Amino acid sequence: ILLGELASVGANPGRVALDMLDLGDPALDWVRIAEGMGVPAARVTLRMAGMGYPTRWVVEQDPAPGAELDPGTSVALSIAGTGVFNALPIGMWEQGGETEPGTREIVEVLDDPLQKAGLWLREGARLFDIQPGNPAACARWIGLFGLNAEDWPEALWYKLALILPSLHELAGKERGIRFALNFLLDLPLQEIRRSQTFQYFEANALSRAGVCFSRLGVDAILGARVEDLARLTLLTGPVELRTYYDFTGAEKRKLLEAVLDLVCPCYQRRKLQWVVLDPTKPPRLGDELQNGRLGINSYLGGAGTQDGTGSGRAAERAAGAHAQNRRA
Repeated sequence: ILLGELASVGANPGRVALDMLDLGDPALDWVRIAEGMGVPAARVTLRMAGMGYPTRWVVEQDPAPGAELDPGTSVALSIAGTGVFNALPIGMWEQGGETEPGTREIVEVLDDPLQKAGLWLREGARLFDIQPGNPAACARWIGLFGLNAEDWPEALWYKLALILPSLHELAGKERGIRFALNFLLDLPLQEIRRSQTFQYFEANALSRAGVCFSRLGVDAILGARVEDLARLTLLTGPVELRTYYDFTGAEKRKLLEAVLDLVCPCYQRRKLQWVVLDPTKPPRLGDELQNGRLGINSYLGGAGTQDGTGSGRAAERAAGAHAQNRRA
């Protein structure tokens, strides 16, 4: 407590001040001190509290600290530590087989199963100590959500472990897709466009009056198609040309698809389009960093996007009266 107070006021204590706060120099005989206060060692019972706390910490005390002690009151202290088996020399750490018991089976009757359960509960915080410097804990946490951490780059394990508990709130929503792309891959999402799609019927599935699929209000359909779920177009960018090259390669493309599989609706088709560099700048031929790369960032006739296959499209080409008339 005193060290914390010194740190809060910005003090830098010297060796003499630190020695005044040290209870280990000189060493204190706590047994004699307890006897001097009327609690001899014979009235104190030590219990094993198991692992999960720093070794030899007093985890629990009965009666509670501050309670009055009568001359006949016994004191029980629960001390952090291991059981009988772990106290034996390592050479005696043997497990028996089907024919004869080993040291583990012999001392197991002396170990408290509740203490073992308490160990796993307390160690849980350490097993899943999610932080950038503990990839093993991140991998264990990722595995709880049905994913194999080995399928992802180790550099993303920490971020992936953080986002998975909130996946049920993020998946399928535009804000969730935007957040996942930016948080995991540092990719900006400009917008999500939805385009109308249709499902076409086979010739034997068409409605024929009085023959098949002709019940009005039940299965009769006029025409050879029905409207399907809208297709999502993820407009990603603007990004640097180097970033576009990276994510159109096999390795990064696979990683990008894995992230989209996490947050995009599984029942809707999707397509990714890119905005590379600044679409408002005119292209300068011969310089790919100045929108001069044909099919990628040379936006002739307006701002454009890329779908990752090298085919360009004007960003606003699908809008306007002329385009609507052509579709009609």
